[in-house]
Amino acid sequence: MPRGTTHELWANLLALPLSYLYYKFSHRLADTSIFFFSFIFATFMLSPDLDTKSKSYTRWGIMRFLWIPYRKFMSHRDFLSHFPVISSAIRGIYLILSLIILFSVISYIILLILSFGSSEYKKGFLDVLKATLIMTSKTLSSIRKEYILAMFLGLVCGDTIHYLLDMFSSKIKSSMR
Repeated sequence: MPRGTTHELWANLLALPLSYLYYKFSHRLADTSIFFFSFIFATFMLSPDLDTKSKSYTRWGIMRFLWIPYRKFMSHRDFLSHFPVISSAIRGIYLILSLIILFSVISYIILLILSFGSSEYKKGFLDVLKATLIMTSKTLSSIRKEYILAMFLGLVCGDTIHYLLDMFSSKIKSSMR
């Protein structure tokens, strides 16, 4: 299995050529920019190696606690954690849901502080979570579909390169034994 630096090196080498190909397909600079930054984000922050104590995991800094449940449930190099498209969707959805829950908790704490001694603003956590989910779904549904496609394809391309490097490295190592 290649080291994290190998994945990152190849991603850096392929980011612009793949983005150029995406531009030739979409003919839109905004879509291509989203593709490019999603590809880079997938490589450096949303890597399939988030199920280990990898560079990607440590880059999350104080926010790395978001990935603890993911690490507990995903096996390294498993189909669900490494296979392109499926693993990209899983990590993307996991990140969105984790951020929704985090934002709901923070909002709930702020509401508790603001409503201290007042019954006017008292809401339960589930009410806050429901409001956050509604707000998030409205926001996501207002984003142009082309942008969502560009983002998802950028994530998938980043995962695909990671997956291919892992497979290529495993084949070489097994042939040397």
